[in-house]
Amino acid sequence: PDSGEIIVGQTVKIGYYAQEVTHMDPNMRVIDYVREVAEFVPTTEGSVSAAKMLERFLFEGSEQYTEIGRLSGGEKRRLNLLRVLMGAPNVLLLDEPTNGVDPVSRREFWDILQNMKKAGMTLLVSTAYLDEGEKCDRLALMHAGVILEQNAPGVLRGDHPSLEAAIVARLREADEEIAHDTFAL
Repeated sequence: PDSGEIIVGQTVKIGYYAQEVTHMDPNMRVIDYVREVAEFVPTTEGSVSAAKMLERFLFEGSEQYTEIGRLSGGEKRRLNLLRVLMGAPNVLLLDEPTNGVDPVSRREFWDILQNMKKAGMTLLVSTAYLDEGEKCDRLALMHAGVILEQNAPGVLRGDHPSLEAAIVARLREADEEIAHDTFAL
């Protein structure tokens, strides 16, 4: 949709994680980047310092004083996610957070997301990786700007051998132009 209205409740605090990280100063230290948002963040265990949160995000000891420009792409994304979380959102919107990330960083990223979900945070994730869709409670299949279907991954998969096969079949039903394409499954 390109119009409409969203009403945000008084207790809702939205965080947004963009696909591209463009605002990082390569000369800034990791810990300073996080502290720009907050020195402490409230968690289910109480108030946690930026340094402790960095440890939870796999930035140990001296790594916290490394310049951002020396980090890998996956590390920068993890750091950016932590920066968003230091704002203490209870709803987090993530735009294709693992595109272009190595497999180890992808897994670490999803471990973090699963922990946030367990802590009660609402997550809305856009992704083209169907294995990531399997980790979600609900999926919305979009094509050409229209939601074709939404449900739990298992329900969407139905009798198909995989979620990918189910989605390809549903897209073929919805779009005459791709109905005759052959997709390698």
